[in-house]
Parts: sequence; structure tokens; C-alpha cells
Amino acid sequence: MIDSLSRSFHVSKVRVPVLIRRVFKLVRSLRKRVRRPLSVDWLGRWVNNCLGIQEGDILICNEGELLHGLNEAIVKTCRGRKVLLVRDLVDRDFIGEAGVLFDKIYSFDPDQCRALGIEHLEQFFPFDVKAAGVMAKTLGPDRQDGRRCFFLGRDKGRSGVIVTIADALRENGCELNFYIVQDKSTEKPSSYHMRQAFSYEESLRKTLGSDILVEVNQPGQTGFTLRVLEVLFFDKKLITTNALVKKAPFYDPARFFIWGVDPVEALPVFLSGVPAPVDTATLERHSPDVMLRQVIQDVS
Repeated sequence: MIDSLSRSFHVSKVRVPVLIRRVFKLVRSLRKRVRRPLSVDWLGRWVNNCLGIQEGDILICNEGELLHGLNEAIVKTCRGRKVLLVRDLVDRDFIGEAGVLFDKIYSFDPDQCRALGIEHLEQFFPFDVKAAGVMAKTLGPDRQDGRRCFFLGRDKGRSGVIVTIADALRENGCELNFYIVQDKSTEKPSSYHMRQAFSYEESLRKTLGSDILVEVNQPGQTGFTLRVLEVLFFDKKLITTNALVKKAPFYDPARFFIWGVDPVEALPVFLSGVPAPVDTATLERHSPDVMLRQVIQDVS
């Protein structure tokens, strides 16, 4: 995504120099020995200075990366504008702490925005329309039966629903590639459970090689996930528990099956249906450059 955006914008990834990473490891080791907090803000400033970050620059971070390594110190000491993209469900305490660090906080979930007082941003895809189209053609399914199904996600108490969907698909002659990553909510692992998730690159290959994707949203999650955009950009079908998909302008009953709303008896019709092509304007609305333009406009 960053490589794609760099063709139109002056954008680059924050990379911590090797020397600073080594110093951070030493400080982290020292923390454990003395059993007291040691500030690493000076290392954050060092990174910002090495990267030449100025007051007019914009630093963008997502909530999943904020607490990794030196990232929090880099954000804290950055002299530019700072933006947080929340791509998962978080609580009020997290937003309260993040609000001290960031000038703008966005979420892709409308209900979360209303509950926590943060701004809504349309979910965006990592790849532009052209790149996604090339990937779909070159790495798509190697056969034309249209019934290869893929799920990947942490358990989060959803395994019962996931296994029920898997059973229904198997009964309809589908090939299943289901991977439920075990976590604290896992009580009795199924044959689909695994201990560690794939990398995003491996997940992407499995997504592209499938015909039908499956998602089961967490309770309280109403925003569109990346799975929805993968379906649109890569021309797949989706079985989802998010009933709000039905209100989306891109909704097509031949592309989206809403589990718990659409009757299970209609699943064979869905599996054999052919969705209408997604128009380019819809895809471009969720492209990364549209996201970046909005962020730049909001914080400038």
C-alpha cells in the first residue's frame, strides 16, 4: 500500500534504524533487571531526527502497532501531526490514553465512533483498483467449480458459529480452508483450530485462491471489515454475519449471503449464483489514496 501511495504522495514507512533497535533491546533488558520503568522517549526523538520528521509531516499509526517496540515513543515525540486509525474494537480507556498522543483518531465502525466520540472513516483497501485486478487474475482459483471457501480469524468466542457455517458448506459440496486461531476464549478446539495465525501475505494468497470468503463479526462490530473489500476488489463471494451489508450501495444477493438473516435453504442458490461486476467508482471510493487525501485534508 505504501509503495502504491508513494507514486502519488510523498509517503514512506517509518523504519527504526538497526543501531536504535539494538539500544532499545538493551534498555528493555535493563528494565527487567532493575524492575522499574525507564523512559525511552529519547530513543523516539532519535528515530524522528534520523527520519527527518518535521512539523508539517503527518504520522499515521494503527492501534495494533501502537504498543509494539518503540512506536509509542516515536508517536509521543513526533513534531508533526499524528493520526490513529482504529481497525478493531477498542474501549474508552484506550481512546482516553490515545487521545493524549494523537491529533485525530478514526474508526471504521460507526457505532464505535458514536460511543467513543471519535471520527468515522470509510474502510479502505491496501491495494488500488489496478493492482487488485492484476492480483485477482494472476493468483485466482486454479479451477472453476466456484466452491472453495476460506476463513481465517481468532476464536474470540465465535467458533460455534464458524463450525456451523463450515458444516453447512460441507453439506453443499464445498472445499473448506477454515483456520480458527486459538485464544483465551477457546474452550474445546475443533478440527479447524490452529495455534498461530498465518502472515498477511499467506492469508492473501489463500484469499485470492478461494471463491467464497467467510467472516463472523465480533459482538458489537458494525463496520465493514477488510473481508468485505477483498470480496469487492478480488471479485469473490462473502458469507457474513454483518446484516448491515444489505444496506450498502454495493450489496448484491449473489455476492453476499447474510448468515442468520438469509435462510440456510437458500445457500445452494447463493453458491451457484454469479454476481454482477462491481463498478469502478465503488472500488475507487475505498482505495487507499482516497483515505490519505481525507486524512491530509482533515489535519492540515
